Amino acid sequence: MDRSPQPPVAVEFPTGIWHSKYRYPSSSRHGVFENEHFISLKRERGSNEYVFESLPNANTSHLVVRLTVEGTVATGSWREETEKNGYYKGSVYSGAIQLVVDEDGRYMHGKWVGFGKDRTVNVGAWEFTFVGKELPAGLRLAKVRQAHRVTESNSA
Repeated sequence: MDRSPQPPVAVEFPTGIWHSKYRYPSSSRHGVFENEHFISLKRERGSNEYVFESLPNANTSHLVVRLTVEGTVATGSWREETEKNGYYKGSVYSGAIQLVVDEDGRYMHGKWVGFGKDRTVNVGAWEFTFVGKELPAGLRLAKVRQAHRVTESNSA
């Protein structure tokens, strides 16, 4: 009988549209802010690697998150090009991310790490929630909500 440890079975994610929400500190604006994206999920064929990418015309910035899933833990990298006419003027930020995945694969939460505008290493909460196969009609974050300050009672 083989008693060698078996690799954890990776959670299966539903492909389709996801909602991404993360918090970040802003040294220049002296506060903690929250940003959201609608993103699509694609699985790399035959692997435990996934790519989330912003939906065109549904977001004010472009986000790509690459994850490798082992059991209920997702580890990877992220890269965001901010809105060209927004506060950060098209700046590109990137870093690492690690998430805990719910057993049904429809929700993940964890932390990101990356450099800020002032070259300080920052960390913040990040969560992903499955929305469905398609973006609900009329739902566009770019028109509904920009990055906004998080009150102290809401901060992570």
